[in-house]
Order: sequence, then C-alpha cells, then structure tokens
Amino acid sequence: MSKKTARGGAPWRRFVGVMSGTSLDGVDTVILALRGEPPKLSWKLEAHHSAPFPDALRQSLARAAEGEPVGVPEIARLHYALGETYAASVMELLGQAGLDPAEVAAIGLSGQTLYHRSARENGAGGVTFQLGSGAVVAERTGVRVVSDLRAADVAAGGEGAPLVPYADWLLFRSADEGRIILNVGGIANLTALPAGGDAADVIAFDTGPGNMVMDGIVQALSGGRETFDTDGARAARGHVNEELLRLGLADAFFAQKPPRSTGRERFGRAFVERWIAEGKARGAKDDDLVATAAALTAQSVADAVRAFVKVPMQALYAAGGGANNPALLEQLAERLEPITVDTTAELGMPVECREAAAFAVVAHETLAGRPSNLPQVTGAARPVVMGNVSAEPRR
Repeated sequence: MSKKTARGGAPWRRFVGVMSGTSLDGVDTVILALRGEPPKLSWKLEAHHSAPFPDALRQSLARAAEGEPVGVPEIARLHYALGETYAASVMELLGQAGLDPAEVAAIGLSGQTLYHRSARENGAGGVTFQLGSGAVVAERTGVRVVSDLRAADVAAGGEGAPLVPYADWLLFRSADEGRIILNVGGIANLTALPAGGDAADVIAFDTGPGNMVMDGIVQALSGGRETFDTDGARAARGHVNEELLRLGLADAFFAQKPPRSTGRERFGRAFVERWIAEGKARGAKDDDLVATAAALTAQSVADAVRAFVKVPMQALYAAGGGANNPALLEQLAERLEPITVDTTAELGMPVECREAAAFAVVAHETLAGRPSNLPQVTGAARPVVMGNVSAEPRR
C-alpha cells in the first residue's frame, strides 16, 4: 500500500504508532495507513497489537516514576531496555500483519513518561522526561523513528500535554456532532471537537486521574497480586463514599484552568496512600475505595466539561484502558447527561489504539515538516514540529 496510489487519489503510506502510558501496563502498537494532507487526511487502521511489560521492567519503571531513588546507570539501562521492548513489539506487529519494515514510512514513539511537571507547577519552565531510545528502535526495525514528542512543545513554553488533540481533530471530527474524545489511561485527558470546527477551535486538557488511583488502590489492597480492577468488578460492588469524594475533588489541580497537565507525581502512590487512609477513617470498605476512585475520575471529567468546554457537545467517546471498565462508563454517563457516552470503537478505532494511532499521525506530520501541537491547548508560544527524527537506518 505504501507505494500504491488509489484511483484518483494520493498514495497511501503506512505509519506505526507506539504507546505506553502512565498506567505502566504495557505497549500498544498500531499500523495506520494515511493518505492526503491536513485537513483532508484519510485513514485506515490496518492492524494493532498489545503486549504487557515484563514484570521486572514494569516494577523498575514504577519505582522510578514514583520518585524512589534511582541512579543514572539504572535510568540509562531502562532507556535502552524500553527501546528494545518497543522494537520487539513493532516487529511482532509487522510479523502478524505480514509486512516488511520497508513498507513502513516511519514509527511515531512518544516514550514512557518518567517525570512531567508543567510550567505552572514548576514555577520556572516545564520539565518533561521520557524514556525509550528511538535510536534502538530504528536500528532494530530498520524504520525511521520520530520520538521524544513532548519536548519541543515544552521548550516553546507549553505543557507538552495533551499531546494528540490535533491528531484527534484530523481523525475524529464531525460536521454535525460535537464530540469529546476522552482518553482514560493512568491520567485522563479530553479533546473537545466542536461540530464543524477548525483546529483552532479544539479544546483539550488533562482532567485528572484516569485509572491511576483505581489501579493503585487495587494493587495496595491485593498486595500486588492484582494490577487493576478487572472489568470494573470492584467498583461495581462498592458504594461511593461522598465525603471521601469531596475530599479528593478538593485537590488544587481541579481548580486550575487550562492549559493544564498532570501525572503520577500528583496522583501516584502518595495520593493513593492518603486516599486509603482517609477512606478507612470514614468507614469505607475496600470496594468502596475503588468505587469512589471511579467516581473521582467521572466527576472530575464532568466538572471539567461544564467548566471549560463552553460549546455544545452531543457525545463522548472513551478510549484507553478505562473504556473497558463498565462501572466507570456508567458513572460517566450519569454525571454527563444529556451527553451520550460510548467508546471510540463506534468511530472505527478500538479503545486500545487511539493514542498509538495519534502518534502515527504525529510522525506523518513531522516527516512533512508540519507542526502538530495546538498552542491554544498546550499554552506553547507557537506551533512547533514535534519529535526528533532518527537517522535513516540501513536496509
């Protein structure tokens, strides 16, 4: 497909997107065929693959991301180990699809966020740091890699997040339906696409914790035997503790106006430990803690939509791991009514693919020398071309 031209149209080109998020659950890869140029960019999802992180790697990443003392040698080791893991996932995906690496134009790779602090929180300038060597991925796969996608936006004074609203606009906008694309990973973020709107009309920001608090509670309660609330079973059994919910919503982050972004440094282990202690003091049972954490995610999304999305929205489409949690989707629907709640599968994009697909779009734009950040979203001083392009590997 990469060398064929559809009758009367531009050629299709294949891009691979690679995603590993703040949930630290593993690597999602997609093959996205793209044709044309913005704003008329056609797309087809050809294949996708998910693979869990090896336990030792996941545990090492979690320790580092939670701020435990980690030496430079360990950080360097993780950087290269992640590159090998990403490359293996890409090659497995290409093998499953029966494709040669030469048929892929580029790989879009954000990397694993180890630390992220916005300019507002940092008080001087934004700081962001992602692991995962693009050079290793390029060498192992034989494909150019566009990596370290946040850095240019942060250097231009932006939050560096959310990273993919422009790609959301290209992939999911509608002429007659106002759409919210909600990603529920470790952190939740939304992209609001006004019906018939231009890229300059897009509204996007982090809403707060997605799965991060729920996952942390489940891991603490199970002694690490469980890493997340499978099928939302605990949240469905539990009851929302309204006092604990109000306490959680009192966090200063929720009062911040966009542009805003957050991460594990705010809603990670320390937040979870306080949540469990405060919940137990208020008589919450184990499953109540999880149910109330789901309510924290849902209510913070609903509050943010009402406070910061001042244009009509008819539908919300959820993606990410949280889109597989029926209890969370039910809470979202209750708190967002009359906005309907569904998943991006309704738009032709499996819930595990949305962010990886967006990174494929970013790689497409970067190779063309076009910016793909939205300054009104991130707060950057200007549009910037995102990511570093690896040298062309030998084939």
